[in-house]
Amino acid sequence: MIHRTLKRIQRSPVPALAVLLFVSILSLVLCGLDAAAKRELEDYRHIYRTTPVTFTVTNLTGTQSDNLGIPGWAADVFVGDALLPYSLTGYVKNVSIQAEYRLNPSQETLCADETPIDTSNISISGVTSESQINGITWLIPPEEDVLLSAERICIIPASMGARETLSFLFVYHDIGLNGETITRRFELELQVMGTHQGNNGTVYCPYSVIKGIYGQLDRKTEVDFITAVLADNDLLEQAREEARFWFPEPDLSGAKIPWKFGSYTHYPYALRIDDSQLRALEETLQNSLTINRLCTTLVFLLSAGAGFFVGFLMVRSRKREIALMRTMGTPNDSIFAGFLLEQLFCALPGTLLGGSYFLFQPILRLAAFVGINFAGLSIAVLIFLHSNLLTTIKEDE
Repeated sequence: MIHRTLKRIQRSPVPALAVLLFVSILSLVLCGLDAAAKRELEDYRHIYRTTPVTFTVTNLTGTQSDNLGIPGWAADVFVGDALLPYSLTGYVKNVSIQAEYRLNPSQETLCADETPIDTSNISISGVTSESQINGITWLIPPEEDVLLSAERICIIPASMGARETLSFLFVYHDIGLNGETITRRFELELQVMGTHQGNNGTVYCPYSVIKGIYGQLDRKTEVDFITAVLADNDLLEQAREEARFWFPEPDLSGAKIPWKFGSYTHYPYALRIDDSQLRALEETLQNSLTINRLCTTLVFLLSAGAGFFVGFLMVRSRKREIALMRTMGTPNDSIFAGFLLEQLFCALPGTLLGGSYFLFQPILRLAAFVGINFAGLSIAVLIFLHSNLLTTIKEDE
């Protein structure tokens, strides 16, 4: 049978070459579509990991994110003890927190070995990131994330001149339960590690230092703003779930949601999680993959259609040969197998030729491609084999 099949191909080489070329192109396109989909997924994973997802504490409506007077517990959720229930410390990076303490000249003084400084326009600002300070010139090279530490260091305005330390004397008067005046005082010495080119009246230090000042004065810490970036985008949903314990999502209606924990009757602040870039990226990927799947489906349909068309032409051109073979007692199964074998000698080399450029990947799709091609051919051949070929021949005459 193989010998007869090769003889038939030699008698009509042009159709065989056309089938081989067409199948080669389709298999090449099929492998190319798969390779393109894999590249898109790899690019998506890379961009997904590096696309920032920001966390911002806001008012309940989400319209204000600074000068909120946020209590210290909210900051602890981001930079406090990681063992705190529902803490976000392990989920975020690049945390930006700012809490300011403005000196009161009548109660607090700033001392130094050098020339005294007017405290009427001095404020101490606790921050967690170098990016919050404009134009730092380090006098002492810092360790990594020094502003997230509890080190008593500071960065002073360049206008203050060269200083090694700054000493603050804090005095705070309060009224006790019995109406008596309670005076609290303590001295804080900070090592000067650098200067900055920003506000001449602002001395920057780690946020923990400001938190300690408020604690020493028995006052509640107030934070101006809190922002952070998700450290691992794969943990977005887990971080979102943890955050729900402390903050609801912003609602423009400002609806007050009851809070069963702590000293609040309702959630006082909201948390805006901006993952819009991730969602846009995912939507773009899904659209691209949908187009890729449609094109792949089209290739399979073309393969089936090509198989059917080739089978149709093969049988139509050999009706008399088939009729003669039937007259000689050749069973339909043998005739059918001969046509399949002939197609195999054309389609299989074409598939291998097209798939070789992509190292026959994906092998399963290539196998399905060949199978679908043969399915189309089989349908066409079976239709003719179950028809009365003698009647068809007379009709053609």
